[in-house]
Amino acid sequence: MNCIDPPALSALDLAIYLDGEADAATVHHIAACPSCRAKAVAQAQQQNQLADLLYRSHCPTPEELRDYAMGLLNRTDHSNVALHLARCPYCTRELFVLNDFLAAEAVTPHPLAQLVFHVATLLNGAVTKGATPLLAGQRGAEPALRLYQAGAYQIGLELVEDITTGQKHLQGIITGGELDNLLVHLWHNDQLVATVPVDPLLGDFQILNVPTLANDSDLESSFELIVSAPQVKVRIPALQLDV
Repeated sequence: MNCIDPPALSALDLAIYLDGEADAATVHHIAACPSCRAKAVAQAQQQNQLADLLYRSHCPTPEELRDYAMGLLNRTDHSNVALHLARCPYCTRELFVLNDFLAAEAVTPHPLAQLVFHVATLLNGAVTKGATPLLAGQRGAEPALRLYQAGAYQIGLELVEDITTGQKHLQGIITGGELDNLLVHLWHNDQLVATVPVDPLLGDFQILNVPTLANDSDLESSFELIVSAPQVKVRIPALQLDV
C-alpha cells in the first residue's frame, strides 16, 4: 500500500502526530491516506509495547512473584505467571534471585536479639530463724535469707559473718533454670566488686569479704547483683547488704 499523496510521512512526522502535536495538514493527510494511517497505528502499537517493557505494567507484582516461587498461587494465577515468565526476561531474572534468597540459610540473629533480660522480684523479706540449708555448718551470726524470682530462676541470697575474721560473705543458690555458664557479678556505685561462677550441678556460689555498711561507715548499703549467661541476664537492683 502506497501513500496517496507522496511523499509519505516520516517516522518523525508520525511520532509528532501520535504526541498530538501535528499540524492540520498532517492530521488531514493521515485521515485521508490508508497507508500512512496504518503506519501510525503500527508505530503507536510499538510505542505501547516499549512503554510496557519500560514500566513493566503487565509484570506480576513482587508479592505475586514471591507467592509463585513459594507455590502459594491458585492454579489459574500460577499458569498466568508462568506464561508471563516465558516471555519476560526481567521477571525471570528476579525469580532467579528470589529462589536463591529463599534457598539460603536463615541469617543468624544478632546475639542481643536472643538475649533475655529479667529484673528479679523479691518474694520475701530477710527471713531469719536459721531455716535454710544453705548455711548448714556456717559459723557466725544467724543468717537472713532473701528469695528472688526472675523468669524461671529462683535466687536465694544470704549474707553471713565469719566470727573469727569479722568478714561478710554473700552466699547464694540458684534453681529453676539453666545453670551452665552462669556468672554472678556484684556491683556497687558502678564499680565491680566481684565476679564468681555458679556451680552448674548445685547452683550455689559465694562472694567472699563483701563490704557492707556494718564494716564501712562511709559505704552506701545499696548494691546490684547481676546473674549472666550467653543468652540470659538477671538483675537484682537495690540489693541491701547492711546487716
